[in-house]
This record gives sequence, structure tokens and C-alpha cells, in this order.
Amino acid sequence: MSGLLKNFKLLSLTLIGVLYSQLAYAAAMPAGGGSQIDDISANIVESTMDMPGLLTGLCYLIGLLLGVSAVLKIREHVENPNQTALRVGMIRLIIGGALFALPIVFEAAYSTFDPIGGEQFTPPSSFTAGAVGGPAGGGGVNGINEIAANIMDSIDETPGIVTAISYLLGLLMCVAGVLKIREHVENPDQVPVKESVARLVLGGALFALPTIFNAVYYTIINDPANANLGGVIGSLNFFASAQSDAGVSACGSSAAGQDGLGYLACQLVSYSTAVPSFLEAISYIFGMILAVWGLIKIRDHVLNTGQTTIWDGVSRILAAGGFFAMPYVSEVLRTTVADTGSSWFTFVTTGNTGFQHGGTVTGECGSGAALSLDFVMGCFMQDIMAPLHILLNFFAWVAGLVLIMIGISRLMKSAQDGARAPGGIGTLMTFLVGGILISYNAIVGAVSASFFDNGPATTRASLSYTKGMSADEIQHVEIVSEAIIQFMIIVGLISFVRGWFIMRDVAEGSQQASLMAGTTHILAGALAINMGPLLNAVQTTLNVGAIGMTFN
Repeated sequence: MSGLLKNFKLLSLTLIGVLYSQLAYAAAMPAGGGSQIDDISANIVESTMDMPGLLTGLCYLIGLLLGVSAVLKIREHVENPNQTALRVGMIRLIIGGALFALPIVFEAAYSTFDPIGGEQFTPPSSFTAGAVGGPAGGGGVNGINEIAANIMDSIDETPGIVTAISYLLGLLMCVAGVLKIREHVENPDQVPVKESVARLVLGGALFALPTIFNAVYYTIINDPANANLGGVIGSLNFFASAQSDAGVSACGSSAAGQDGLGYLACQLVSYSTAVPSFLEAISYIFGMILAVWGLIKIRDHVLNTGQTTIWDGVSRILAAGGFFAMPYVSEVLRTTVADTGSSWFTFVTTGNTGFQHGGTVTGECGSGAALSLDFVMGCFMQDIMAPLHILLNFFAWVAGLVLIMIGISRLMKSAQDGARAPGGIGTLMTFLVGGILISYNAIVGAVSASFFDNGPATTRASLSYTKGMSADEIQHVEIVSEAIIQFMIIVGLISFVRGWFIMRDVAEGSQQASLMAGTTHILAGALAINMGPLLNAVQTTLNVGAIGMTFN
């Protein structure tokens, strides 16, 4: 009888081995069969459907053996009470009865966490919501969008396999907990009661996973109004830029049509808009896995407090809640950094006032005639400026979400990890930079306003000293100047984003980054974005405004 638990552990390992063998078998199926991760999940779930019955049958046999053993132990007690205690026979009778009545044991373990029964984990939106086309609109249904959608379609059954494996583990834990009670009664000094209690509680938690998930989820989010990325973004979209000429502020209306660099940048954004929803799906699955992992770690802590700390389990459960509520965490960080309402998507409320000769440049670009060098520069910048700004908007949003996910994962680390610990400066800066990036334009506007009231709207170039020059010559000079201003705005936008990544690297302790480099990128980027007002300020300081070029 002393080997019963060892045999049960062998059975547990066998069941887990069957799971892995099914996974390997499904993964090895030829690609031509159209197999996906969903197929693997379905195969595993289907192949393990009868395992609870097999386990119940084996437990029934073990119960019979324990019953027979209990009768023999009671006889031994009657014959020699000093050598065989009565509790040995009695506990074997009780445990044998418990194994015969396993459903009652399972129900008791489950009801500990879900006394009402039937609770479901139903966040406000499915994790596959808004896959193709992106949470903010867009049109691309191929390219990166198609890849993301295929992956999401392939893993939407993954929660099922997590639940199935957790259910099987719950069965094993409950049976192991019942057998551990027998060992504790027979040998209390060697087997503490916590060995049994920890397994029974874990088994109940694994049976009641929806209840655990809901508890974890609502620990982070008490108002699920913004629990999906579509709610976080709202009516905003990535397909407009307030920092270009009138008429070319959105993708699809760039001067070069469908053959220019601007069109390519717009295509990249349009066919990548499913990436944020893909990140939301991955976060959801991470949350499920981490919640189960956290429960197991808490059991390990109870069984061996010296080897596994309570933080190992609690941190994973907290991280699970963060991943479940990742869109809400993103919204909290965005509003913490820049709570500017619907205008946060532009540098300033009024946007860009346009350029002095924007209409003329637009007409020349669409004429099909040979262009002079100044118009070539003007058409080039007019074509790429809005699309590149839009591309940076999208990149900053996705990068911010990734950093927020990295920050959530840092909750599982310990204080020994230094800057990357849960309370380390690297982790805090990761969350902060993530919030800054998803509030990218609002932060640019705030830094711009710290230097110049009008911000990047001051972009109309006017040549001050024009004696002896014709109107056409003046126009040529001003078009070239405005093209340079547009180019500097793009350089400034890129530099501004780069600066915040450097600041995070500094907080992480990277030897390759410095605080001065990050600050320089941020400030120099802001000044480059405001090149027009900056030149005005320099000319005013030198008192040469009457003979230079002013921007208004």
C-alpha cells in the first residue's frame, strides 16, 4: 500500500506524456493537410476526453485495495494494538470511500472557489475582435494583416487546451490530495497536512479557472468600458496627418499617386493594422497561462517555502491580470501621460496651417510636365511627409503596446534583477515610455509648446529681402525653403521617438546609451520639428529679420 502514491505519480507522468505525444504527432502532420495550432489543440482535447474516465477507474481499483487493506489493518490492530494503530485502518477505509465517491470530492474542491457554479470568464470583447483592418479602420486585408489574422485564427482554440490541461491537472491534484491525507494520518511527522491541503486547494482552483480568471481580471480593471483596443483608440485613426499641405493629409492622396514613396509608407500601415489586435490576442493567452502557472507556484510555496517564495505565485497572477487587461492598462498610461481628449492625435489643436505655395506645388506635381529642381524637392516632400508621419504614428502606437507588455512581464521578476525588477527604474521607465509612445503626438505638442506658442504650424516661408527678384524667382526660393522645413520636421519626428528609446535604455542600465544622448535627441527633435519658429527666433536675436526669411 505504501507504493500506491508512487504508482499514482507514475500514472500522472504517463497522462502528461500522452499529452506531449499527441502534441508532437499533430505538429508533425504534413503542411499540405492544412493543419493549424487549432487542429493540434482539438486533437489534444479530443484524445484526452476519456482520461478522466480512465483516472476514475484506476481510483476505483485503488479504493478497493485500500478497503481490503483497511480490513486487514483493523484485524492487525485487534490482534496487536500496540504495533498497529486503529487510525491506520480507519483512514484507509475513509480514503477508499473518498476514491469511490470522487465526484463528491471534485465538487467540494470546485465549490470552494465557485459556490454558485457555472461562472464564465467573459471579458467585454473577444481577443480576436478587430483582427483584419485594425481597431481604427484601414483597408488592407493581405500582407502583414493576413499573417496576423491567420495566426489569430489558428490560436483561437488555445484557451480550450489550457482549460483541458488544467482540468486534468485538477483531477490529478485532488486525487493526490486525498492520498496525501492517508499518508499524513499514518505518518504525521513525515507528511504534514499541508501536503494534502495544498493539492486539494490547487485542484479546486484548476476546476474553477473561470472564477480565478475573473478575480485576476477585475483586480486590475474595475471599469471594463475601455477593455479592448477599439475602445481605447475610439474615433481616432492612423490615416491622417495634420502636418502637411491641405489635400495631401491622408494616405491615398499623396502627390505621386500609387507609385511614390508616400504610397508605399501608406501601404505598410494599411496592411499592418491588425498588429495591435494581434498583440491583444497574445496578451490574452499569456494571461491564461500565467494565471495557471501562478496557482502552481503558490502550491509549490506552500509545500516548500524555502525554495519557492510566495511572490513567485502572486507575481504571475498579477501579471496575468495585467495581460488580460492590457488595453485598459494602455489607456490608463495614455491618459496619465497626456489626457488631452480627442485632440491628442495632433501636435496642436489646429494642426498645420499649410505651406506658402502648397497649392502651386500640388498643381505642378499632378501636371505630368517636366519639373524644375525646386518643384522636384517640393513634390518629393509633399508626397512623403504626411505618409511618414502616419507611419511614425502607427509605429509609436505598436512600440508603446509592446513596451507595456514587456513592463507587465517584468512583474514576475524579483528584487535581485535590479533595474528590471518589478519596482526597478528600468521597469518604471518601460511603462512610462510605453505611455509616451502611445501618446506620441500629444507629447510632441507639449514639448513644442514649451519652446514655441505656435509650434510646427509656423511653416509658411516668406523671403524678406526681394529687391531685384521677380515673383517666379521668389517663389522658387520659398518652395525650396519650405521643402527643407518639411524634411526637418520628419527628421525631428524620428529623432524625438528615438530619444525616448534611448532614455529607456539608460534606465535599463545599458552601457551603449547615455542620458545626454537621449535628452539631445528629444530636444533636438522638438527644435527640428519647429525649424520655422526656431529660425525666426535666431533672426530676431541677430536682428537680421529684415534681410532673411520669416516663417508665419
